[in-house]
Amino acid sequence: MKFELTIETSTGVEHRTYLIVNFSNKLTKHFANKDYGNDVIRILIGVICVAPEFEWFSTIRKPRYKFYRKYKRNGIELVEDRDFSFDLKLDYESFKNQSNDQNNKMLASEIMNSLSNLDKLPKKVKDFDKVKFKNDVETFFKEQNLI
Repeated sequence: MKFELTIETSTGVEHRTYLIVNFSNKLTKHFANKDYGNDVIRILIGVICVAPEFEWFSTIRKPRYKFYRKYKRNGIELVEDRDFSFDLKLDYESFKNQSNDQNNKMLASEIMNSLSNLDKLPKKVKDFDKVKFKNDVETFFKEQNLI
């Protein structure tokens, strides 16, 4: 299973984006050898944290499942294969002003809350153990003392 975070931030918190990158790297490494079925191979969570004046530009997109899609962007061939993606939004002022530990805990909490999006997987997705996946994410966060 590939489990990754993407980042969308604005000025004011750009110096804290490394926290999200590190968080994503830990999740990716931890879940790399786990298997939850063949219908979802990658989960991408878009982490949005922008200043209030950019809220209009950074809306939360609807959850999206792509069974297979091959396309080119800027001359680079990309493939989406059994990807499920959705977004979450972090509170800008909190993320900007909290300690790194508090931000990591907030990120873990928001990710756990966002996993309710798994219920929006299409009915054709039958071979994915979302209960086990959610439990493994929760266990990982507990082991890291984040929840």
